[in-house]
Amino acid sequence: MPDSTGSATGPRVIGRLSLTHILLLAVFAALLLLILLLAIPRSAATTNSSPGSKQKQVVNLGQQKARTELPASARVSETELIPDTRRVQEVLRAGSTYRTVQKGSLVVKGHDPDWTSDEVVKLALVAEQIASRTIESNDGVTLVEVRTIETARVIKILCATKDFHIELGDPDLSILKALDEVAPGEAVEVADPVTLLQAVLKPGTDVTRGTWKVVASVDQLSGKKIRLTHTNGIGVTNVEPVNCSLTEEEVELFFRADPLADMRFLPDLGLKPGESFVVPGYAFAQLLDPELHPHVEGNLTITRGSDLRQDGHQMALLKIDSSKSDLQLSAADSQQKAFGRLTPKGTLLFDLDGQFVRQATLSGEILIRSIPKDHALGNSSPVSQPETSMTYSCQKL
Repeated sequence: MPDSTGSATGPRVIGRLSLTHILLLAVFAALLLLILLLAIPRSAATTNSSPGSKQKQVVNLGQQKARTELPASARVSETELIPDTRRVQEVLRAGSTYRTVQKGSLVVKGHDPDWTSDEVVKLALVAEQIASRTIESNDGVTLVEVRTIETARVIKILCATKDFHIELGDPDLSILKALDEVAPGEAVEVADPVTLLQAVLKPGTDVTRGTWKVVASVDQLSGKKIRLTHTNGIGVTNVEPVNCSLTEEEVELFFRADPLADMRFLPDLGLKPGESFVVPGYAFAQLLDPELHPHVEGNLTITRGSDLRQDGHQMALLKIDSSKSDLQLSAADSQQKAFGRLTPKGTLLFDLDGQFVRQATLSGEILIRSIPKDHALGNSSPVSQPETSMTYSCQKL
């Protein structure tokens, strides 16, 4: 059996990670929900997964990658045109900086190779991604921004002797700061996980009782800065690393970003409370759990609720109509077919002054058909359908 929480002190490095997706809410959902724009990386948060060799860097510092250079297998779709180019230009003004915090959790029961016996354990993944984007130029048609992934990280919690519940806390705040000293690309087994457990479990949970195991990993995208050029009605057309090099997987991840996603969550400011509209699934991908970084298809139906004031700003309350929303999730790898479906429920707060999604809280059950092998659950055998929750926060600095 794994050691209980009281054994040793400090994390033990167990291997380098083979790069996972990045940028992250989700389906691990993790609340990262909604999220907007940053997809988060995949990470092999398992001690029993062999750390494969690092992927080849295909775009080095000083180089660029154009959309026209992507292989035919790349899963990068065109984004819908936002006709009001004046709105695009006025909302995302040159010099503006936005900081996002995406958090997500996925909880399931099953067998897991990181548990030394074959008994059924309760397993939870908790992920977060913190990132920022600075608009360099924007004429309503072509937008250039620099995106910085401050950190993208995930923990896996295993426990067979105690029931527990994840609580993501204040959407604006990090819950995995205890991993600040873990280097990008490393996976560690946390010998004394009390601090981490207290940060992510429901208050009042006695983490000194029961047998726990916690494995943590930090994605290699952490610390990377990338310049994106986006064309309204097409999508990201150019990716340029600013302080790093990028793998093919990372390049495709950034080409799937949608810098105009916020405006798609309230496409018409004249909509009245009670009126509904449809949002394409790819816009929702940025709200999803950082761990999955899935390719998302389908649609969401959103209804505008009553406006309210929060933190001195006028907000539109947006509610997801789960009865009319259905998302199909597949791995970013073009060889992986759809692995599940998510019917999300929850709310978003849309800042009417700044015209961006200020906050989102979502949850849902994921109907899993298969699990990508490079996902943190790839070697697990679930015996229940995963439940997920996500939070998303964005502040204009």
